[in-house]
Amino acid sequence: MNSSDLNAASAAENLSARFVAWVRAAAPFIHAFRGKTFVLGFGGEVAAGQLAQKLAYDCNLLAALGVRLVLVHGARPQIEAELARRGLTPRYHNGLRVTDAAALECVKAAVAVTRIEMEALLSQGLPNTPMAGSFMRVTGGNFLTAKPVGVVDGIDHGFTGAVRKVIAEEIVADLDQQNVVLMSSLGVSPAGEIFNMSMEAVAEAVAIALQAEKLIYLCDAPGLLDARGGLIEAITADDAEAMLRAGQGLTEDLDLYLPCAIRAVRKGVGQIAAADAHVGLVGHFKDATSSYLSAFPGWELIHVERQGRIDATAIRDAYFGATPGTVRARLSDLASQMPESTLGFLERFAQTPCYPALQEEWRIDRKSVV
Repeated sequence: MNSSDLNAASAAENLSARFVAWVRAAAPFIHAFRGKTFVLGFGGEVAAGQLAQKLAYDCNLLAALGVRLVLVHGARPQIEAELARRGLTPRYHNGLRVTDAAALECVKAAVAVTRIEMEALLSQGLPNTPMAGSFMRVTGGNFLTAKPVGVVDGIDHGFTGAVRKVIAEEIVADLDQQNVVLMSSLGVSPAGEIFNMSMEAVAEAVAIALQAEKLIYLCDAPGLLDARGGLIEAITADDAEAMLRAGQGLTEDLDLYLPCAIRAVRKGVGQIAAADAHVGLVGHFKDATSSYLSAFPGWELIHVERQGRIDATAIRDAYFGATPGTVRARLSDLASQMPESTLGFLERFAQTPCYPALQEEWRIDRKSVV
């Protein structure tokens, strides 16, 4: 066997070892989130084309792992196309669509088509595909009551609405039957009028009403970015609000989603993630493609790192080079540079089943670098 064959065999063995380590590291997350509720909000851009296919695959996997899914879809580009087809001009005020009677007809047509197309994708089961042998029961219903936005800054928004109430118990009843709940941004008033609401606001309201474990927005960016253009992997709600006021690191989608995310996490939603739609939903579990908003103080570690006060590599090596009982001692040289709450979190995390699994992955990474 020549050197190239040896190198290929070694690379294959390393790849296999990394795969096994990844699966083992994922197991605690599967246990942690089985039976938990995720609310996923995504715009009409995601509901069309290849991204929708990937989303269907990811939702199928999460549902198979026991995650309770509520999907909230938008349809802005589909509505724009329907308006153009009918020769109508879109109208917006402060980023919110002004929906007159003619525009409402376009909204209803676009939302109906988008919903049935998403339902069809979630119903796949062809052999030799990620959904082979699966069957997801997709349900929906009149889970929302709406109210008119009314006149804002002298502009009558017509049939543009806001969420009046989420009938959470009916959604929970569907989830208890292992159904995937698919919702649109349309709502009905007690008088039977139909109102067009924003997807992000509907997802926020549903997540709060359900006290969901996670609210995930698929968007046009990998997440929030710091002043140097680096991805912020975790952030507190207060810091996120400061970024919003400063307009720092925000894309068009994030500018819409971030206020909803901040309100949701302050009203009891476990965590918020803004995940890159092109990466996919499942990737947000394990890699750096999402930005979390959390009131939990342990996540301050990433915030401190982004300010350049500590070296992430040094922390990682010291942390995973320790044992559960020696974490504080191993981090003693760096302890003065991080909040006590963060150090306490790292100690507690080292006592969980996740720690040895991630520790094994760290060891394999170090071997591959060497």
